[in-house]
Amino acid sequence: MLFLLFFALFSSAYAQDIIIYVDIEKQNKIQMTSLISSHARVHKHSINSRLASYEGVNYKKRNIRIYDETNIKFLNKKCDYTKTPLECGIKNKHWTITTSIFREEMQAVFMLNLHDETGNIISTATVPVWGYIEFLPQWKLTQIKGSSMMGDSSQTILERWPDKRVRHPPYIRSKDVTQGILSLFLSFDIK
Repeated sequence: MLFLLFFALFSSAYAQDIIIYVDIEKQNKIQMTSLISSHARVHKHSINSRLASYEGVNYKKRNIRIYDETNIKFLNKKCDYTKTPLECGIKNKHWTITTSIFREEMQAVFMLNLHDETGNIISTATVPVWGYIEFLPQWKLTQIKGSSMMGDSSQTILERWPDKRVRHPPYIRSKDVTQGILSLFLSFDIK
C-alpha cells in the first residue's frame, strides 16, 4: 500500500513531456527551419508559463523538446517527416509547427500554426512584413574653370534629375521569427 502511495505521488509530480516538430514550407526559397527551431528552443519556457496559467495550482512543469529535420532521426519514430510532417505528428502523438509565407510585391505575411497531437490547430501567429522604397538622389556637379581678360574665372553647374526609386521587397528577419514564435507559444488554447 505504501508503494502505491509513493508511486501516485511521484507520477503526479512529473507531467508528460511535450515534443514539438518544426516543419518549414517546402516552396520557400529561403531555408528558415534552423532559424525557427532555434528561436523555438530559446522561447520554449513560454509554453510552461502558458500551461501554468491554465492549470493554476495543479501545474506541473513539463520538459519541452524541439525537433527539426536535422535531429528528428534521434526520436526513434518510424515516419517520413519530409513528406507528411503533420500526419507523423498525429501518428507519434506530438505537436507540430507548420509555416507558410504569402508574398506580394511589397508585402508578405509570415504565418505559424501550432498543431496538437490530434492535428488540431491550437495556436496561430501571423507577422506582417513590409518592403520599402528607397529614393536615391541623382545629380552631377560640374566645375568649369577658364580665363578671360578680367582674370581667372570659375563656374559651378549643378545638374539634377528626378530621384531614382529602388524597391526593396519584404524580407523576413530574425526579429519577425521571434515575434511569431512568442505569439504562437503564448496564445495557444487547450480545452
